[in-house]
Amino acid sequence: MDEKDHEPGARGRRRPTPRDPSRYGTPRTPQARRSAPARVSQTSRHPTPRTRDAQPTRRPSRPASRPTQRHTHPAPQRAMYLRGRRPRSSRHLPPLPALLLAGALVIALAAVALTHLAAPAPVEPAVEEVQVDPKEIVAQSTELGIAATAPNSFFSSDALAQLEDEVATLEAEGLSVSFTLVDVQTGNTLSYNDDVARYPSSCAKAAYCAMVCETYGGSGQYPSAMQNCLVNSSNDAYDSLILAFGLDSFASWLDEVGAHGAAQSSRTGDSHSYPMISAAELETVWEEIYRFGTSGEAGAQELVDSLSQTNYSVLGGLLRDEYEVWSKPGWYFQDSYDITSTNDAGVVFSDCGPYVVAVMTDLNGDLPGLLPLLDSLNAAHGAMCGGSTESQLSEETTIPGYVG
Repeated sequence: MDEKDHEPGARGRRRPTPRDPSRYGTPRTPQARRSAPARVSQTSRHPTPRTRDAQPTRRPSRPASRPTQRHTHPAPQRAMYLRGRRPRSSRHLPPLPALLLAGALVIALAAVALTHLAAPAPVEPAVEEVQVDPKEIVAQSTELGIAATAPNSFFSSDALAQLEDEVATLEAEGLSVSFTLVDVQTGNTLSYNDDVARYPSSCAKAAYCAMVCETYGGSGQYPSAMQNCLVNSSNDAYDSLILAFGLDSFASWLDEVGAHGAAQSSRTGDSHSYPMISAAELETVWEEIYRFGTSGEAGAQELVDSLSQTNYSVLGGLLRDEYEVWSKPGWYFQDSYDITSTNDAGVVFSDCGPYVVAVMTDLNGDLPGLLPLLDSLNAAHGAMCGGSTESQLSEETTIPGYVG
């Protein structure tokens, strides 16, 4: 095979005419061609001799020529579509599946947006009602001002509403009312204007006789005077007891039981044996009478025997047919001193336990006028402590010893 057949591009080209060796140099062998330097750029006609270690010079890249725009006719393009080929175009169009996917995505997003727009605003969760334990003991006051420490259910009871009506009725007549009621077992309370100091009238006699029995172990040589003083509310018997036992011990005893205002009035007031006292302090005195009367101490039974059969007692006339009642009333008709009072205080041993109560008003010596109020208080105590709330007042109700 001829050596020149191995030259690159030898096939398919016209053989050149023999070259002049003197002009072009000695022909190169294959080994020489392999080790020969790269072609020089077309800008240099003759190659520059290089050493063996010289690096070949890269021919500069040929600038890309601008493609000639092909002008095609509609007919050939249609033919290409028919053959399943996409015609060439300067603008690239996405394939049909991609378009379908994009459309489905747009529709889905629109549906989600419409769903959120059409959806109703979130509803705030309802506030859970606080469950109130009807037996829970709370301290509250009514609109009228009756204060109570009692179970929750008591404040919506008919008994409390009736009590408010009775107080409102008395006040509508221009009268003033004070009361305090304490349940001995539970400590539940009812009170209204109980810090107002009032004239006690004969209610003071129970306090004085309790002091005598506690301090001296009984009435000593004056049992009849004590009994007459308490049962019949005799002023003469009271004076004889004061003469025998004095008043100094009375003021000290009032201080000891917590009736400090009354103690001060007994020492410095105009009427030492009938000291001004509030319903709250009068109830405190009767708490001590209850303690002493149930203690079994010397003189306790003598005191209880008289207090349990007192005449003129509104509490006694109203409740003694049903319960044991220790009480001592007091009343005063208007005179030159311009003082009026109708009061009653004591201990009621009710069907749901004993309670101590003190009621003071400026009624003009009107004992029957206290009956509706005391009846409402008794029913309120029943509602407060789980006892009877039935009215004990009837047409047959009478106040022992009282002649109207």
